[in-house]
Amino acid sequence: MAEPDSSTARLAPSAIYPNNISGVGLQDPYNYVLPPVVEAVRQGWETTLRAGLILSASLTVSSLLLFIAISLSPAGGNSAAHAALEAFSYGSIIFNAGGAIGAFVLLDMLGDLALTASRGSLPSSPEDRPPEKSVVILRNHGVRRSWNLMMLHWAFISHTGMASLFVELVLYAWLTQKLAAKVASVVFTAVSVLPLLVVSLAG
Repeated sequence: MAEPDSSTARLAPSAIYPNNISGVGLQDPYNYVLPPVVEAVRQGWETTLRAGLILSASLTVSSLLLFIAISLSPAGGNSAAHAALEAFSYGSIIFNAGGAIGAFVLLDMLGDLALTASRGSLPSSPEDRPPEKSVVILRNHGVRRSWNLMMLHWAFISHTGMASLFVELVLYAWLTQKLAAKVASVVFTAVSVLPLLVVSLAG
């Protein structure tokens, strides 16, 4: 029996790519849909990161309350164990706050996944590609003119608030605590903040 021609058994590009606009497996960038497996992985990570953000934020508050209780406690104020307890208190606050911020940054990256992937499905012609920034897409599709101003306001106050928290903790440690807590506050802050700065600057 003659084998069927493999060329006739192949599916047309339009059957493989439901959003096909050019007949060669390319998709309309504004109707781009992530493959089901990729979307499932993205949603799984999004759920995990949202839970991690809530958990880290809750632990930050708990750590802060515990730190206040430790600071007000006179027992063992001059002992090495109490100094270590103060140092770990700073670490708990800083690391949990850093974990919440890190989860927020990763969630923001996941939000850009479809936009980034859609560019890879397009020809090299610049006019066929979506804008590089999601903000431009929103503006082109009717978002209010005040969006940019409010977005900049939110970004400024949130980043300033994050930076102020870490600076406040470090300064408080240097002004009131023993050497162990001072060193720990600086080291823990550097470990928590530097990776976030690198990711933010890398874009």
